[in-house]
Amino acid sequence: MTSSPPSTSEDSCLAGCPAGVRLRVRAQPRASRNQFGAVIEGELRVQIAAPPVDATANVELIRFLSKVFSRPKSALRLVRGERSRHKTIEIEGIDLDSARRVIQARNE
Repeated sequence: MTSSPPSTSEDSCLAGCPAGVRLRVRAQPRASRNQFGAVIEGELRVQIAAPPVDATANVELIRFLSKVFSRPKSALRLVRGERSRHKTIEIEGIDLDSARRVIQARNE
């Protein structure tokens, strides 16, 4: 019998999908700068400098995440939460381990 690796808080906000991973975030618009926060209640807190007006914060969130995960903006898709702080983002072309490492590195 093999044991699975211990679960981390980063695992709770990530889920595998056929194209890559799905990341659950809680966006905080109008922050002083774009940055990651802690994983709380299964969502990665992401502070976004843009205001939540006319999808500006969503566009900025996708731009920021594409830079952080080193993926083109076209590889990221807002799956759920267009008008909510609670969002699900699909990131194509990245596996769970790589996504986990990115989040851990940004939160150290």
